[in-house]
Amino acid sequence: MRRLVLFWNELSFLSEQPVSQEAVVSKILSTINVLRAIKHIRPDLLICGERPMTKFLLGDGTQSLSMILGGDTYREEWRFIASLDNASPVESHEGFVGPNYLDEVTFQERPAIGLSLAVKNDSAVLSFGYFPYWDREQISAYQIRWENDETTKPEAVTIPNLSQERHLTSHAQKIQDYGLTISPSSLVHEGDGFVVRMYANDHPPPHFHVLLRTDTSETVARCLISTLEIMDGTPPSALRRKILEWGRIHAEGLRANWARCRAGERPQILGA
Repeated sequence: MRRLVLFWNELSFLSEQPVSQEAVVSKILSTINVLRAIKHIRPDLLICGERPMTKFLLGDGTQSLSMILGGDTYREEWRFIASLDNASPVESHEGFVGPNYLDEVTFQERPAIGLSLAVKNDSAVLSFGYFPYWDREQISAYQIRWENDETTKPEAVTIPNLSQERHLTSHAQKIQDYGLTISPSSLVHEGDGFVVRMYANDHPPPHFHVLLRTDTSETVARCLISTLEIMDGTPPSALRRKILEWGRIHAEGLRANWARCRAGERPQILGA
């Protein structure tokens, strides 16, 4: 599973209208609340930007994020920001996928680096929600690509935007599924001499089914996710050891898959 990577929307740092200090702080706190909620969904969050978060110039461009949140009033918010995994510049991220040379995403004819990276990585941007553009849950822009030594006709693109907690209602599933390989069926794992399946709306307690092959529906064991105890079935001791070892490695993924299946969704594929 690839970790969740989100990109800062640098166009949202400065307000296009006169803005008070209180309004700037309000936008910052709103974005921090969004980040807290995202971290709850995906603790593996990585945020990429062209410069470190502490050096963002916000509002009217005269104050940095560290200046605005300095002091005792926002100590907890500052500690939270400091705890975030941040890659700057974006190329320092190990899994960085950059746009093709000369490819560009523009917003109102302005180059938009964060939007471009979000499109390339099928991800989303984090914004400070100034009216009238960055308080929306989607950002409409144009992508220009370079093909056969010529630029293509601008193509409309829509990028998920995260600046307010209400935006998570629309984007929570995308955040949760980012970097996952979703199974086309009930199959969760195939390899090491056994197959694991999890079925939609299966009855509690949380468990998974172990089969010997993908071309059979015969379950040789059902295993509790919480303890990896065998609920029923008598798999050979060698197979049981493999199942326990695999289950310990993928405990978090199994719990997430149980929740997905109980919600009627397909599970994610878990590797070796």
